Formats: sequence, C-alpha cells, structure tokens
Amino acid sequence: MFEEFLADYKRREKKKTAETYKKLLSQFEKWLDNQGSQEKFKREDVLSFLKTQHSWSNSSKNVFLSALSSWARSELEKVQPAVTDQEKLEVRRLKRIKGIRSYEARPKEKEALNLDQIVDLRIAMDQDTQNLFWVLLWFGIRVGELKKIKKIGLEDRSLTVETLKRKGSEAERTLYFDDYTGRILQHSRDKGLLDLPYQTIYKRFKKASKLTSIKLTPHVCRHTFATHMSSRTDPFTLAQMLGHSITGVAQARGGAKVTGDYVHPAQERIRKVMLERHYLIPLEVK
Repeated sequence: MFEEFLADYKRREKKKTAETYKKLLSQFEKWLDNQGSQEKFKREDVLSFLKTQHSWSNSSKNVFLSALSSWARSELEKVQPAVTDQEKLEVRRLKRIKGIRSYEARPKEKEALNLDQIVDLRIAMDQDTQNLFWVLLWFGIRVGELKKIKKIGLEDRSLTVETLKRKGSEAERTLYFDDYTGRILQHSRDKGLLDLPYQTIYKRFKKASKLTSIKLTPHVCRHTFATHMSSRTDPFTLAQMLGHSITGVAQARGGAKVTGDYVHPAQERIRKVMLERHYLIPLEVK
C-alpha cells in the first residue's frame, strides 16, 4: 500500500527517515491485514491501531503520524481537484487521516539539561567532544545543521546556517556568539568536528551519558537551548533562533502586523539575547 510513496520519499528525502517510515508503516499494514481491513482504511482504523501499540512512545507515534500525513498528502495530489462523488469521498477520507493530531510528548521522553548536568557531562568528555557539545548547546542548531554552516564571522561574531526543513526567505538564519564560544567554534571548525557524521557524534555523547547516567543525545542539546532561552526572550525571537516559522506564533498574537513588528528588528533582538542573556554564560571559563 505504501510502497510507491516510500520509494519516492527515499529518493527525495533522507535515507534514514525513509527507513524509519517504512518500519512504522509496515507494522500498520500488517495490522490492517490481520484486521481484514481493505486498503481504503479510515481515520478510526489509525486511532485503533495506535491504541494497540503499548510499546511505542509518544515520540514514535508522532513519527508514525508524520509518515502517514506525508503519505496522505501525496495521495491527495492524485485525486484533486475532485470531480466525481467517489473522488470527493476519497478526498474527505484522506484529509481526515492527514488531520489526526499529534501526541503530546511526555516530559520524561525529552528533558532539558540543567547547568549542573552540563558541567558533569563536560567533565566526562574529551576535549573535542566538549567542544561539539558546547557548540550545539550554544546555538541550539540541529546536529544535521553543523554541516550546513555557511559562514563564521569572527569579526562580527556571527554564524550563518542553512536551516533544515525551511525554504525561501527562511532558508538561512544568523546567530551570534561571544569570544569564549568563538574560540571553541574556531577550534571545532579547524579540526573538522563540524563535519563529523551523526552516528560519530551520537556515540561520543552516548559514552558521556553512560559515565554520568545523564541522558544525552545531540537533539537534547537543541531542546535544552529552547527550554532555557524561552525564559530569556519572547516567542518570536526564540522561533527565529530555532529556525521555526513564526506564522503560528503571529496568528496566536495578532496576525501579520505583529509578525512585522518582530521580523524587522529580529537580528538585533537575537544578537542581544545571545550575547548578553545566554544561559551558558555562567559556565564560561574566564
């Protein structure tokens, strides 16, 4: 049922993501077969399936729903614009599947590191891993964005990175660093640490995690950044720093006018909060 979608997705997107989607969707397909369901499954079938997956975390369920939503979008393209009554019913079925809400992640699934934990983890790391750890914690970038860094301006202490999952005017964002972080960043770049494969970084962090009994993955660094910086700036500026779209925030707080009020002075806001109010500043060695 999902073979054509997965083959096309694998060609266009990351191989690892495609493999994860395949694993989750194949389990759903087997479940449908055991239920005697036809290929035209409904929204209710998806919800019933999820209720049986007791071993899945909410994060896994969200990945599954993301895969299913992508599949539904691809199927909608085949039947739109709907003309016949049958096509209209198919569009309604697919839209209901695509619109299933995500599960709220449990706090224990994704916890931000506190400053004491960051200190303990750094002590357990070798120097190169410490530097990588600091770079991810300071900028809050995705680990895949390390290789997407386009420019490091040591004079104006700015870093320009290509934002994954964004296009057009939001395809890049500029972040800022102080002198201490600049030295770490320069060392990391010169030693090629920013070009390390994800699995290498993951293994380095896993080793420190075992030594300290503190859960650490590359993405925990991004979550830690978002959690600490959320109390130091407004939602618009935080969204800009993380590379998120600010459209949803704007809709919740007054629409396009409010968006404009924040977009234009955004860089100065980002510079100020990252250089003056960054949560890692107390840990810098003077």
